[in-house]
Amino acid sequence: MSGAPSIWPMTLADFREATAANTATPSCGAAAVVAADLGLALILMALRITESKQPDLERARLIERAENLLIKLGAYADADIKAFKTYMNVMKEKDEPQKEVKNATQQVVEVPLATAKACLEGVRLAKQALPLTVEPVRSDILSGALLLQAGLSAVLLNVDVNLSNLQETHARDAAKRARSQLQDEADELLAELRRERVC
Repeated sequence: MSGAPSIWPMTLADFREATAANTATPSCGAAAVVAADLGLALILMALRITESKQPDLERARLIERAENLLIKLGAYADADIKAFKTYMNVMKEKDEPQKEVKNATQQVVEVPLATAKACLEGVRLAKQALPLTVEPVRSDILSGALLLQAGLSAVLLNVDVNLSNLQETHARDAAKRARSQLQDEADELLAELRRERVC
């Protein structure tokens, strides 16, 4: 994100320590994105291993989609930190213009919703990937989908926390509907994946 350091050059140990520190960020959103992105990486690994043994055009296209999604999803970790820091700074200022308050409040709802959409895209991709991978790596597909669904569920908690701060009723209602639809579809897809034979 422009003007702020990214979490991604950090070591895993440094990110863990930063998350555990007595500071507001990184927190739930960024941690959820990292978990979800690692889940997607597992799915991509399974696809690449299979592709190296059995080249297939459909699988190659799915690999390209997964590679693009890995970058897109990962960027939401930094976006979450930026949105929450901006929100906290705005709320500290008593004389902050109403427009700035409204924009900051919208961002702490819109960023996790967008993150959840990317996570859901990853779970959908996992379902498509499962029949296109060799049996020894199918457990990695399911593990990846579990991490993506967990990440989705975690970021949607941020939506729940911040919904009441949205000033307009129609915006609250729209966000609430979007939140429910994302969770429901992810839960349904994961249940379908769990019914598949993965090992």
